Amino acid sequence: MRPAERNVWLPLYQHEPNARLRLFCFPHAGGNAQSFRAWSKQLGPKYEICAVQTPGRWNRYQEPPISHFPTLVDLVTTSLQEYFSQPFALFGHSVGALLAFEVARDLRRKGLPRPRYLFLAGRRAPTIHQREPAISSLSDEALVAFIADRFGAIPEPVLNDPEMLKMIMPLLRADLELAQNYVYAAEPPLECPIAAFGGMSDRTTLPFWLEAWRDQTSADFTVKMFPGGHFFLDTARGDLLKSVDQLCQRAT
Repeated sequence: MRPAERNVWLPLYQHEPNARLRLFCFPHAGGNAQSFRAWSKQLGPKYEICAVQTPGRWNRYQEPPISHFPTLVDLVTTSLQEYFSQPFALFGHSVGALLAFEVARDLRRKGLPRPRYLFLAGRRAPTIHQREPAISSLSDEALVAFIADRFGAIPEPVLNDPEMLKMIMPLLRADLELAQNYVYAAEPPLECPIAAFGGMSDRTTLPFWLEAWRDQTSADFTVKMFPGGHFFLDTARGDLLKSVDQLCQRAT
């Protein structure tokens, strides 16, 4: 089924009439749907890429970002409900992985169609706790230093542009608070397979932290590490998408 109208949550959406699977993609903190712009070309027409744009970024920059996890999850599942009409998978990176995971559980709670596969990249399992400084208590300078040290995530041109940095700070704060305020609630394991991906030099996703995602599924589970740090999605994109394709084909 082809949705009737464009949806502000999917600004890059292009209908692929012969697609076998829709792949919903959720970006990292401070990221946006543009992170997945190249995926359609690399994965080909058998996939329909649905890069999700949450409030506060790019085409939605005038909307306030959402830092309350249950509210955002409910908005995603409600706003995209018509797009779940054909087989689909969910992919999330970093805080986007948490969002993809909770969207999968919310779809089950609401009796809506469920994903064929759940791909979780660059995020430890929700049962693994790591002490972090309270984002709200950090100055902009301290927050930038924390992000650069932990994730290596802020490009030099942005760091050297005070106006640009000032513009993205509210979104970064909201996204990091979204992850920090997340509270895991135990539920039965999901019925779809899960793949947990990590960067070999990413200190935030050690292999045994990814392995803990195994408890969240009653189906197949895979852990795979790729060369690179937290943003291995860019540095190892070809190998990553090859793995996504192989696992999707196995599931469908």
